Amino acid sequence: MNTGMLRWVVVVMMLMLAACGGGQLSQTVDPAMERLASPELLSVGAKTASGAPAGIFIEWTRIDSPSAVGYYLYRYTDATRPPEPGPEDNPPFPIELRVNDGNMISQPSAGPVVRFDDYFAAAIGETYYYRVTVVDDQVPPQESYPSNERSWTVHGHSVTGLDPLTAYWGDSITVTGDTFGATQGANDFMRFPALGGGTIDGTVTAWSDTEVTATLPVGAVTGKVQIVIEAAFAETDEDLTVLNPLIDSLDPAVGFSEAQLTINGSQFGTDQGVGEVMIGATDVTAQITSWADDEIWLDVPVVISRGMVVVSVDGHPSNPVEFTPRPQILSIDPQTIQSGDPLTINGRHFLDSGGRVLFNDTVELAVEAWAADSITVTGIAGVPNLHQLAVESSEGHLSNDFTLTIIDDLTVSLGGLNPTNYYTPETPPTVVVTTAADADKVELIVNDAVVAESTTYPFDDLPIPVMSLTNGEHNVRLKAYRRAVEVECPDQPVFIYSLPADINGDGVVDELDTAMLQTLLWMTNMDEGFMPWFDPDEDDIVTEADNSAVGYNWGNSIGAS
Repeated sequence: MNTGMLRWVVVVMMLMLAACGGGQLSQTVDPAMERLASPELLSVGAKTASGAPAGIFIEWTRIDSPSAVGYYLYRYTDATRPPEPGPEDNPPFPIELRVNDGNMISQPSAGPVVRFDDYFAAAIGETYYYRVTVVDDQVPPQESYPSNERSWTVHGHSVTGLDPLTAYWGDSITVTGDTFGATQGANDFMRFPALGGGTIDGTVTAWSDTEVTATLPVGAVTGKVQIVIEAAFAETDEDLTVLNPLIDSLDPAVGFSEAQLTINGSQFGTDQGVGEVMIGATDVTAQITSWADDEIWLDVPVVISRGMVVVSVDGHPSNPVEFTPRPQILSIDPQTIQSGDPLTINGRHFLDSGGRVLFNDTVELAVEAWAADSITVTGIAGVPNLHQLAVESSEGHLSNDFTLTIIDDLTVSLGGLNPTNYYTPETPPTVVVTTAADADKVELIVNDAVVAESTTYPFDDLPIPVMSLTNGEHNVRLKAYRRAVEVECPDQPVFIYSLPADINGDGVVDELDTAMLQTLLWMTNMDEGFMPWFDPDEDDIVTEADNSAVGYNWGNSIGAS
């Protein structure tokens, strides 16, 4: 039986004797018994999870004594630092400072060192102090005097090195340091300064507690590299120099074909050399007109599509920046327009998805058809003058302004006819047309039927077919055409005397004319309603002699040869 067990048996027997009336027990512990020697704290250090502080590990000497049953570990900060315990204190420190939820840390079965991982919400920047006591097997248990004090200031992770110091996108970058954690957590990154401000993360290919390797991402620029762990970061002392050409901006980013494009940036090189430029899949290197280290000028080719502009120098590409071809009006048809005409706008980069056509910047025209290179609109109205057209694509990009001329509305007027005259085949009327010089066609309409048309200005070849018209009054008008617009002038009366002895004006000389003549006897040219064909012998009075003219012309008719 070992000494500790013997001591425990003696104490138990004494307690039993006292309980049985065998005597009084004034105390259960021999006051001469001494405490165990204090352990020695050897080291403390950070415990991490994905590089973030999760606690502190503590190591101390194992008390190799049969009576040592375990240890109490005390943690405190400056704010909670207890007074130094006296030799009689038991326990020596307030028990609320004990770690491990206040429980004793069991004595390991062997070994020179005891290690304990103190997991708790360690605050970065805080210093934590530790002391440890050993507990013996006395009743009640005795703690040794506290050990020496050791402390640990939680600093998170730190960065000590960077390799290489110059690199291209796609190269592997290694950052060395400490307390990164054994594996990468969901919120752990290697982060680089980014073009245009902010940061960009590299793809991590290896992660350990002291070393992280990641791929330098497209868009990273020269500057310090950070290891970010749970929102806390540490950065390198040295800058990583990124050697790729860098595009800052395009001027313009939305531009016309056949216009100049300026690429602003850096690290292009002082001369073009082995440099090239792509817009999407189109190689535009041949279009370059000027090359400097911070600026490249080129002419956008006629055939170009939306795409990323990339500058490559000796095979190393820049960051991509999008170029969008701007809608461009090249022509309109017709060149001049009148209210009511449809208009076709020809150009490029209108996009198939539609958009808006603006008239004088504010009025939106009705679109009948939309394609990438042509648009048909209607509803144009305005005073005769110069006006502006513009196309806005579905993406909100505005085209160039294109000048549209609105001309006077189409009109047509009829002249040359005297309403008091009687026109005969020997004295036919002359039609005078007044209309626009760019009219497409003018029609002559008699009694609502088109009798002649002309397509050549001044449209003076429109004869009234007197020989085909009956004796009497007829209505004559003109109709003019210009593209989609049609206009007519009012009817004008014209009196025709085309068939002698056709008294009733029905187009044929027959017994009906004889009968009507009998009702008109003795009418003179001074009487109201007198018509010249009532008086075939032209003596200004209707008599039986005129009936002879009817007989003479018997059977004649309009249109007969």
